Amino acid sequence: MRILFIAGTLGTGGAEKQLFAISSELKRKGHTLAVFSFTQGEYYEFLLINSGIKVYSSPRKKGKWKRLCALYCACQEFNPNLLFSFHFFTNVYAAIFAYLFRIKSVGSVRSTGIAEKKHNGIVSWLHYALPNLICVNSENAKINLNRIFYTRDNYLLQNIIDLSYFEFNEKVKKDSTMRLLFMGRYEEVKRPHEYLNLCQKLVLSGTLKFEGFMLGNGPLLEDIKARVEAENLPITVYPFQKDIYPFIQKSDILVSTSSYEGSPNVLLEALACGIDVYLLKNGCYNNLEEYDLVNSFDDVFQMAESMAQWELPTQEMRQKKRSFIELKHSSMIVGENLSNKLEKLCLMQ
Repeated sequence: MRILFIAGTLGTGGAEKQLFAISSELKRKGHTLAVFSFTQGEYYEFLLINSGIKVYSSPRKKGKWKRLCALYCACQEFNPNLLFSFHFFTNVYAAIFAYLFRIKSVGSVRSTGIAEKKHNGIVSWLHYALPNLICVNSENAKINLNRIFYTRDNYLLQNIIDLSYFEFNEKVKKDSTMRLLFMGRYEEVKRPHEYLNLCQKLVLSGTLKFEGFMLGNGPLLEDIKARVEAENLPITVYPFQKDIYPFIQKSDILVSTSSYEGSPNVLLEALACGIDVYLLKNGCYNNLEEYDLVNSFDDVFQMAESMAQWELPTQEMRQKKRSFIELKHSSMIVGENLSNKLEKLCLMQ
């Protein structure tokens, strides 16, 4: 099968990371792949090319009509059996060009469904309704989409976690310092200042010796640095890091403060390594809460109080987290299920 992915960007976000992982796995299963991107020269473009996947591009600054022409030419040259949009706002492109070339289309919802509706307005109905199949990466998104738009059989495409990279090793505490990790884009929806509020509470309480790490990029980077310095918080702020495994390995708790999420890679990667996850409740992690894999709190006050009583999780609890990720998010299982689903879709009349 020949699959042409359509991506709004190939930057360093979670969706782009999953595009690379999923396309790599489908390529290993014998499918021929290419990617059409609305941007040029970004991080995952080079990784895709180096892995043997052709990348077409038409930067947004060239205008919509030139982009449409470029996508038409890419479809003619590559001759796909399937167009797979990997960002919600590119779903219409996949659906329209699939209709023109008499092939099937797949659209994506990478967040909660609520976020997509908010950011795309009335056009979101077209992004949702036109593709032959919609892929979501969380049960929460499936529920939201059926409530916001209408009920259809959306496909749950689990995130792929590289289990060979995010190894599971025995955790041994060498000192009494608790290490708290925040990873994510420095923007309002991720609420990084709530992480800073948490650290401030811990400093004021004086009951816990801790060290914080923040990894990411985004518009709030300088604000975060300024507040850390002004309040003398024991936090090291980093820009985007390609190699995040060492930070997860040396941390005791991953802290998530997002307003909403789809299925964040970093949270699943932390669980794969068996470390604790503390998060502010936002209604997006119901399945993980049901399996008792994460610790959720109403606010940072509750979170700080819990951290004061924290103990190193047992090996059994850590293995439970790892086993969940192996069962739901391994590249072999996710790739096999998706490959079968797409092949069945292409055979439908």
